[in-house]
Amino acid sequence: MKNKEDKLIRFISISESHKVFGLPKPQHPLISLMHFNENNPFNTEMAPIYDVLDFYKITFITQNNGKLKYGQNYYDFNEGSMLFLAPN
Repeated sequence: MKNKEDKLIRFISISESHKVFGLPKPQHPLISLMHFNENNPFNTEMAPIYDVLDFYKITFITQNNGKLKYGQNYYDFNEGSMLFLAPN
């Protein structure tokens, strides 16, 4: 089994996160909108298991079939939610 550090990625910039997810370079270096849906699915194979951000992130989740671990707890997002994350 791989250890936690093998699955951790530190994102220093928004451009770097676009590159990891296979998206084109953002039009602005400080703000970006990533829209994932059935026509443009989120590729979980490319996503890190753990990530550390050097920027703020606002995530709007409309549909999710499961739970998300944040810190030491799991949260149920079946009804949708918004996440506000600060840099670490």
